[in-house]
Amino acid sequence: MGISDRRTRRGVAVTIGALAVLVAALPRAAAQDATGIDPAALPRGADPAVAHLVRDTIRDGDLRVPATTRGRHEALWAVAGGYVVRDYNVGRSRSTVLTFISRSGQQRVVARSRHWVEAAVSPSGRRLAVQTWHGALEKRSDITVVGPRTGRVVARRELRLATLAAVTESRVLVGRRAHWRDPATQWWNYETDRWWRIHGQAAVGADVRQDKVVFATPGRGEFCNRVAVLSRRRGRGGAAAGSTPTSGRRTAATSSPPTLTSTPQARTGGGSPTAARRSVWPRSPAGSTGTRSGRTTSTS
Repeated sequence: MGISDRRTRRGVAVTIGALAVLVAALPRAAAQDATGIDPAALPRGADPAVAHLVRDTIRDGDLRVPATTRGRHEALWAVAGGYVVRDYNVGRSRSTVLTFISRSGQQRVVARSRHWVEAAVSPSGRRLAVQTWHGALEKRSDITVVGPRTGRVVARRELRLATLAAVTESRVLVGRRAHWRDPATQWWNYETDRWWRIHGQAAVGADVRQDKVVFATPGRGEFCNRVAVLSRRRGRGGAAAGSTPTSGRRTAATSSPPTLTSTPQARTGGGSPTAARRSVWPRSPAGSTGTRSGRTTSTS
């Protein structure tokens, strides 16, 4: 073996030894850095600027309001007169429950279902739109507009293959036939019961304040969404003013505050219910006072 070979091997051995020392030192250095951080010593950030949930309490600035205590909190909206909380896995039936909570802590159930309950709040907070599904295949649903403070039903419509996207003081944005043939997005003026089409794709969500809408644009074998300007009308015109959509039925408004309840059979594997369900609107006590609007987030 030549001198150059011995020097090469010796250099490689020295390099490997140095790397081993560095690798062994890294975990100790990382552990020292991690244990050296004291969360209590970190500067406190600003308080949340919106209402939010901390466990079972709604925190809105200096106000503390007891929230619901059954199930798991999923969403919180600030509305006129108080707040609306959506809980799931409530009770033995694992229902989804929508509850209005006044700023003084009084509670009233707005909707209850063993399946999902969709909700949207108008920018002013004076209108709450609720969507509940019924039927064996959940193709039909009821969209109901109520005043959250009093629970008074303003309008109600039964629709087929519809998705609640947004609500304003006089209109509801509905996506029709999302992920199906011939999709569309329509405005429903629930005060005059008029419909008009604004896009040839189905809306699955919208933010009226930001003038944005989310469309479902699936390709073959995939699901894809895109965001567009809500006020920019595209696609062919739809139903004429004063006409009603296919498979729709409107129910007259009532002055009694409702509680929407659904009583379907339990789901089977794969998400299909085993039997049809029906929706009823029994009386419930009235709500109370306050002012605020907009959806907020929930934290545990």
